[in-house]
Amino acid sequence: MGKFSAIEVLDAPLDVVAASNQQSVCSAQPLTFFEGVDADARIDLAAVAVDDVLRPVVRNGFCYQVTTEGVTGAAPPVYPVTPGDTVADGSAVLTCRVNYVLAAVAMAGGDFVKSAGSVSGRRVTMAQKQAVPITASGTGNHVALVDRSLGLLLEVTTCADKIMSAGDSVTIPAWSDEFLDPV
Repeated sequence: MGKFSAIEVLDAPLDVVAASNQQSVCSAQPLTFFEGVDADARIDLAAVAVDDVLRPVVRNGFCYQVTTEGVTGAAPPVYPVTPGDTVADGSAVLTCRVNYVLAAVAMAGGDFVKSAGSVSGRRVTMAQKQAVPITASGTGNHVALVDRSLGLLLEVTTCADKIMSAGDSVTIPAWSDEFLDPV
C-alpha cells in the first residue's frame, strides 16, 4: 500500500523551523534553549520577567535565566558559575545556565525558503549570513536555531570545526533540513 502526505503536512514542521528568530554558532551541541541562545546583556535597574535570559556584559560562558521577576540591582551581582545555582539581582533572582554561543545573528521570514526535497518530500533552506560578529572565543562546531519569543531550541546541525576569536566575524553558510515522503 502506497502512502501519501500533502505538502501542507510536510511543510508543518518546516514552518516551525522557519519561525526561529536567531541563529547561533556554538562550541558544543546545545540540548536546551539556554545553551543555544545569545542572551541579552544585563542592564542595571531594569525590569525583568520570569524566563528572560541575561548575560554579564563581559561574557563568562553562562547565561542567567530569570526565575523570580523583579528589577535588577544598581550593580551586577557576583554571578555563579555552577549551573543551577541562583543569585539575587536587586529584587530578581537569576539561575545559572550553561551557554555555548560564540556568535549569533537575527533571523526573519525571508531567511527561510521552503522547496521540494532533494530526494523526496520537502525541505527548508536557511540563508547564508555574512559578517556575523563573534562575541566569544572558542571552536565553533554546531549551528543552532532558536525561537527567543517562545524560549525554544528548534534545530541544531553540525558544522566543520572553526576556531573563532571574539571581535572577529564569521560567515554562516546556507544549510537545509529535509523531511522525506513517507514510505
